[in-house]
This record gives sequence, structure tokens and C-alpha cells, in this order.
Amino acid sequence: MMNKNLNGKIKLPSAIILCMNAMIGAGIFATPALLANSAGPAGILAYFFVVIAVLFLALSLAQLAREYPEEGSFYLYAKQWSGRIGGLFASGSYILGISIALGALIKIASSYLTQLVPYLDQAYATACLIFGIYSLNIFGPKLVQAGQAFFISCTLFSILSTIVLCLLNAKMSNLTPFVPHGAAPIFRQISTAIFSFFGFESITALYKKVDNPSKNISKAVILSLSLVALLYLTFLGSILLAIPSRVFTTSTMPLSQAILEMFPRYSWLAKIIAISIFTALCGVLQSLLYAISNLAQTFIKNMNSSLTNSVVRSKYSFEILLTCMTAFITLLSFSINKIGIFFNLASIFVILAFILSIITLVIKDTASIKSKIVPVLGLVTGSMIFLNAIYSFLLEII
Repeated sequence: MMNKNLNGKIKLPSAIILCMNAMIGAGIFATPALLANSAGPAGILAYFFVVIAVLFLALSLAQLAREYPEEGSFYLYAKQWSGRIGGLFASGSYILGISIALGALIKIASSYLTQLVPYLDQAYATACLIFGIYSLNIFGPKLVQAGQAFFISCTLFSILSTIVLCLLNAKMSNLTPFVPHGAAPIFRQISTAIFSFFGFESITALYKKVDNPSKNISKAVILSLSLVALLYLTFLGSILLAIPSRVFTTSTMPLSQAILEMFPRYSWLAKIIAISIFTALCGVLQSLLYAISNLAQTFIKNMNSSLTNSVVRSKYSFEILLTCMTAFITLLSFSINKIGIFFNLASIFVILAFILSIITLVIKDTASIKSKIVPVLGLVTGSMIFLNAIYSFLLEII
């Protein structure tokens, strides 16, 4: 049972768990192959910068939630300094970024599906996966949402079992050469690293529900991020210690396949991990598609035009938007082949929404210099990730 006090508010331990649940996602399983393939063992250094950046961004969002507790999130925050158009641009940017992230997760999930069912063609596996996730949101969202605890259990099992297996077979020699491709690829993997932390922005939804939020939200952010960062770094570090970078022959190679090739005697465990990761990915895909369809509903409501109002008033408004979002994600999945493009585009649009929102705190006249320190640091680190993602995207397409 969730830990609450007598006035019905969520206490700090429960807030930490909720923050961790929001951050721990199946996206972490996409990063080992891309980091190892592009930057070698040194790719893990990108995570250290991202942890610091996410801390400042999350604390800034918590401060925004305190200043503007009404519902609306990015639309409401950016609107304070840029008006209705700026608010729509920020919220639309976030929706677009998460939609692109969904396309990346579908690519990753389909690679695990083809590993589990080898005779399936990649394109056919992608189509089946998209149709299945769409059908779950149409016919059984409540059932799947009720099983979110199961999906997070699959994620944690995959992470923890991989850590144990890899640490038992760790070799320091696998870390050499540590920087095989130079320093530049490390910085380009920042977009990959932050992809694993998407979800921390949901902290704004907790503000009204947490006891003594002005103090406990910041504590929950710091403690939950520290625990998730420790888990992620241990996960990636153990993989780098046990599996040489050369084993990851492609940037989309499933982790379970690398484990199978490196430790064939543990083929049974590799199979279980593959099933767990695929199940976790399906859970994330379902919940994200459901969430962005609802966000799209709020977005077109804020547009307040005759056309969008007719859609909002429709009895089947959610189904219409769900179908549109699914069609868009399908188009992305089949038109973009490089997983790096997905990561960079998702980072560009999601971080842009953060930047546009945090500007509100930085330019607020009534705020003290002290209260602006964290937002300024969030704006600086967020801008660095944003510019890095643009540069990396241009390199990918060139």
C-alpha cells in the first residue's frame, strides 16, 4: 500500500519510489550496443554528464510546478513568457519528441522479437508490434495499466540479472582500449544517455499529491535520481567489464544476443532476459502511446480552433488521436533506419520543451538571484544537450 500520512498526502519514501518508477524505463536496454559500437567503454562517461544535467532539469521542473501548480505542464510554463503560441510550441515539441522516442523503442522491441522468433522479418515484426500495441490501447488499456507493476518487474529483473551475470565474468582487459574512437563520439552519445532518463519530467504531476512538497519534491528528485543513476551506471559498467565492445557488431544489437554470443553456456538465461526485456518494452510502448494520445488531446484543446474543438467534442476523440499518433509513429519506424537519428531527434524536441519552460524561471522579475541558480544551470546543461543533439543529428544524416 502506498505510504501516506493522515491528510492523504504521499510521504517522501513513496514519492521517491514514484519518481524512480517514472525514470526506470526499458530505454536503458537500447544504449549498451550503441555506446559500445560508437564510443567504446568510454561511452559510459556520457552518463555522468547526463545525470548532472537531469538533476538540474528535474529540480527546475519541480520549481515550475511549485510556481504554477495548475494543470498544463509545458504549455502552461512556456506560456508565461511567450504567450499562447509559445505554450503550444513547447507542448507540441514535447509530444513530437516522445513520439519519436516511441519510434525508437519500437525499433528496439522489434529486434528482440526477431531474436525470439527468428523466422520473422524485421519489417513484419515491426508491423505486428505496432498493431498489437495499438490494439491494447483500444481494447484493454485498463488491463495493461493494471499490469504496470509486472512490466517494471521485468525491467528490474533484466537489469539485475545482467549485472550479476556480467560482474561474475568481469575482466578489466575488456576496458582497453578505453577510448578507441577518440573523445568526439563520447559527447555525441549524450543524446543516447538522456534517452534512458526520459520520464523524470513527470515530477510536475506529483506536486499537489506530496506532503510538504516545497521540501520533499526536491529531496525525492535528488534521491531517486541518485539511485537510478547508480543502477544504470552499475548496469552499463558491468556489461562493459564482461562483454568486449567488438561483440556489439551493430548499434541495434539486442543485449540478450550479445550475452548469448559471449556466454553460450548461459543460453537459457539469455532467453529469459530477452523475453523480460521484450515484455518490459511492450509495457513502456503501451503506456507511452496512451499517454501521448492523451497529451495530444489536451494540445488540440488548447489550440481552440473550430476544427480542433470538433475533434475534442467527438465521442471518439481519444480513438481518433490514438489512430493518428499510431500512424505517425508507424511512418517514423519504417522511414528512419538509423537508431541514432531517433535518439537525437527525440532529444532535440524533448529538451527544447524543457528549455522553453525553464526560461520562465530565469527571466521572472520577482525571483531572487538564489532561486535562479538551479534554473540557469538547467538552462545551460539543457542547451548543451540540445546543441549536441542537433550536431549529432546532422552527422547522422550526412
